[in-house]
Amino acid sequence: MNPPSNNAPAGRLEYLLFRCRHCSALAVATSTQKTSQCTACGHINNMSKIVVIKRFDDKEHAVNALRLVKIPLDQRANVPYLASSTGEMKTTLEDIKLLLWTLKRAHPDGITEIDILAKAKEEGLDTKKVKTYLEKCKSEGKILEKSGEKLKIM
Repeated sequence: MNPPSNNAPAGRLEYLLFRCRHCSALAVATSTQKTSQCTACGHINNMSKIVVIKRFDDKEHAVNALRLVKIPLDQRANVPYLASSTGEMKTTLEDIKLLLWTLKRAHPDGITEIDILAKAKEEGLDTKKVKTYLEKCKSEGKILEKSGEKLKIM
């Protein structure tokens, strides 16, 4: 049986979470790198010899996973923006629509974008995805910008 390869499928960039072969510190590198220098000890890791712990398609999720490991287990629930990198919670379009529907009912005169994003973070949603969806809704006329930066959800 052949050992698993560290190589990503052709044409696909991945972010790899791995341990330094010298000091065992966690690090992230891209699948296209030949080597990666450890930020903890300075050792140059040959990427063909590392053991990949987890692969990510998104740099933000890889870096958040690296941050998450440093937070004690009992405190991780208090950091909702990191939840998506653990695989426990994913932000779907339906989650975002439900959030906006709820906010529409609670704030019929409008709500600021900052307050929407704060509520999304409080609910454990990916705020980048929520912001992207808000921009899409603005361009389609589903959300109107009112004076004083309040958004009226249609």
